[in-house]
Amino acid sequence: MTEQQNEADKQPGAPQENAGQGGPSQNFALIFVLIAAWFLIMFGGIYLVKGKMFDHKEGDAVQTMGMTWGIYPNGQMAAENLTLASCHGQPTDVTPDCNAYEGDTACNESRPLLCIKKTGQIKPSFLPFDKYAQWAGGEIKLTEAIKGTDLTSRPSADAICAEHFGKEWRMAEFHDGWGWGFWATGRIEPKQRFWVAISDQPANCWESAPLDNGDTVF
Repeated sequence: MTEQQNEADKQPGAPQENAGQGGPSQNFALIFVLIAAWFLIMFGGIYLVKGKMFDHKEGDAVQTMGMTWGIYPNGQMAAENLTLASCHGQPTDVTPDCNAYEGDTACNESRPLLCIKKTGQIKPSFLPFDKYAQWAGGEIKLTEAIKGTDLTSRPSADAICAEHFGKEWRMAEFHDGWGWGFWATGRIEPKQRFWVAISDQPANCWESAPLDNGDTVF
């Protein structure tokens, strides 16, 4: 290369190689990588829920949780045939002992179903007033252990109670007293927790709990 050519290359307007910028093929590769990453995040089924990452593939079964209750400590009056069923009852074989917002027991497990028949019976005068243990005005019984996944809807759960005990029976619900617990006639031994429905929270085996406001999904 001549000296004149070297000087010409240095003049304004002469093509200069810039090591900080790639050619069209490099830019295309970068765009492709960004698009692929976006599709992976949006459609790859990778979720971050409450700080825990897990891979959920299409077709995988989603583990649902159902709410269970037990018998409140000292919540039985044998002579009067009365029982206090409670979200915080015994046995306490789940942690937390009750979750009325998302469920506390995996629905692939089996528990008895708490059934109730509303009779309109007046509250016994000797029962003390307790906001969280009000009178249900009915009778309660338990079915045999039923797998939570068999409870496919509230009507199907009510039907199980009706099949066992009669057409006036249905699945007991969180608010059959006021909330969190209720007194009713019937004697139930605190041997095992049992399924109870809740009408205003996704804590039933026939539904999945939505994310809390603080949860993040990617």
